[in-house]
Amino acid sequence: MDMSKFVPHWINNTELLRLGGRYEGVIERVVEQMVNNHFKGEKQPEPVIVFTDGYRLVPNIAMRRLLMKRFGQDTDTWTSERLIIVCRSTGTDRWTKHLEFPDARGDTEAPPAWVTKDEPDVELDPIGAHDEDDGEPEAYPFAGRRG
Repeated sequence: MDMSKFVPHWINNTELLRLGGRYEGVIERVVEQMVNNHFKGEKQPEPVIVFTDGYRLVPNIAMRRLLMKRFGQDTDTWTSERLIIVCRSTGTDRWTKHLEFPDARGDTEAPPAWVTKDEPDVELDPIGAHDEDDGEPEAYPFAGRRG
């Protein structure tokens, strides 16, 4: 048995930078999962995109809006869709994840201003492979530090 398939791989800034700043994957499913909220000190339900290669992503609010605009609100229809996640520097010591879509529909440009307007400067994705205490990712592990 291949034990590696039982170890979740989270797409966070650290892992994305380790992968060269870019990840491309195919959505296998989207699930609701209890994720540690570092700021509240408790778990809360979050959407988790599971890719066919085992990687997982907790999309931030801007990503959620962009995904709904692109694929619709029903995540059951997102299966087999391909996503590209890139890590970009903001010019300071902060890295952010952005979505790109690998087709000719013209959606590979940066998200429009309304997608990120007035959003809090908080990372929603887990940092590190998992929480060492219980194996669950943290939803809000840091606010803007480099990976």
